[in-house]
Amino acid sequence: MASEALPRSERQTPNSISEQEAYEIAKDAYVYAYPLLLADVTLRQQTNFTEPTGKLCQAPLNQFSHATEFTPADWTGTEARISAGER
Repeated sequence: MASEALPRSERQTPNSISEQEAYEIAKDAYVYAYPLLLADVTLRQQTNFTEPTGKLCQAPLNQFSHATEFTPADWTGTEARISAGER
């Protein structure tokens, strides 16, 4: 384990990190992990189909779904929320 390599005096326990350090860790987790999570959710939403549906972003992995109509203005797919700045 990595903490065993550190001398006992340098090991951090949950009670020994400051509030600022905890904030920085949480901020980094959000900045770097949230896009990965969002990409995974988007992938699962857009590929959870047994065959292409003819609608935007609705087809199994490695298959295209050619949209036969323009996307409606009230569409709330994942990409629409990202481009609108919602989180």
